[in-house]
Amino acid sequence: MNYHSAENVSRPADVDFKKCIHDNHGKGDDYSVALLSWNGKEYFAVRWNIRGDEKDDPEKQNGEMCLGFPSSHGLPTWFEIPEDLIDSDSEVYRKMVGAKKSF
Repeated sequence: MNYHSAENVSRPADVDFKKCIHDNHGKGDDYSVALLSWNGKEYFAVRWNIRGDEKDDPEKQNGEMCLGFPSSHGLPTWFEIPEDLIDSDSEVYRKMVGAKKSF
């Protein structure tokens, strides 16, 4: 399926793409992780390259570009990963790891 590559996602406005960290296309859940700069701050961001409903859309299966998620005004958009989610010293991170171990 066709999707917007990480390098071509330019929302939020004025975002400066630095580097694609991970593109999982064709390996199950299609998502990308990137390092971006926006408003003078570097951060990691994530997006689904192909929305769940697009996987079943015949037009998308036949080559029409997938929008992915999130999107804004019909344009693919990045979602900033809150620092707490990736900082192994944060309380939120420890809670997530603890919750996963309890299952």
